[in-house]
Amino acid sequence: MTSAKDALLLIIVKDTADTRLLSEICSSFAHQIVDDYPQALKVIAEKSVSALFIALNTPAEETLEFINKANQHIPLAEKILWTDYAHLHEIIGTPLSEKLNRIMSKTTKPQTLERVIAELFTPTLVREEDTTFFEQTHVAFDWLNAEKLLRWSTTSACHI
Repeated sequence: MTSAKDALLLIIVKDTADTRLLSEICSSFAHQIVDDYPQALKVIAEKSVSALFIALNTPAEETLEFINKANQHIPLAEKILWTDYAHLHEIIGTPLSEKLNRIMSKTTKPQTLERVIAELFTPTLVREEDTTFFEQTHVAFDWLNAEKLLRWSTTSACHI
């Protein structure tokens, strides 16, 4: 990944409300917004993109095809998919989910989006280590640790 100073977040979004929200969240970071995959590939070929934030509700096959083309130019770039909750079942467990660093539902709070985007611009050596009790089994499936949390909470409550 490029240095934090040179990092460019490429946001692919078409919805006006989403564009406004993401522009606001990313106002202090180097970013560029495009509204389709062909424009995104053009930017990727011309600029040093360090992260992709995909907020298009396109079919999984189309998104996978785009990710594969993008990986030819930026294989180490972080790739985040922000999609409607209703579409998660179409993505989880597919080849697309293996190519993404994170999958986020559009029900995610703006504060969480802001934190995730800020982490993209924090140099790896400066990032705080994850001090949570749970280890992440797969980057895109961090929400699956809910069952572990429930078991751990129940066990802890029994020991009180």
